[in-house]
Amino acid sequence: MIEEKHKFVEYLVNPNIPIPNHKKICIELMDEILFNSFGIHFLEPIEKERSVVKVIPKLQSVRKTSMVVQSPHVNPHPLAPTGRQAN
Repeated sequence: MIEEKHKFVEYLVNPNIPIPNHKKICIELMDEILFNSFGIHFLEPIEKERSVVKVIPKLQSVRKTSMVVQSPHVNPHPLAPTGRQAN
């Protein structure tokens, strides 16, 4: 796992403004609705830094060999003629 810091821009009410939390949520929601409808924001962008965790898988070869082994009882070409004649 790799932890990286990324910067994001969010349109939020300034946390220094003393208004109740439910009013902040309403204002931010109105800004989001206006942006989705008309492409404009009335709130100022606030840059935030967050840590993002990326998972990089370890790739291991499952196949040990490139040779394919078939059972002697299975016809490798089921639609090919078998050499038997129909009665």
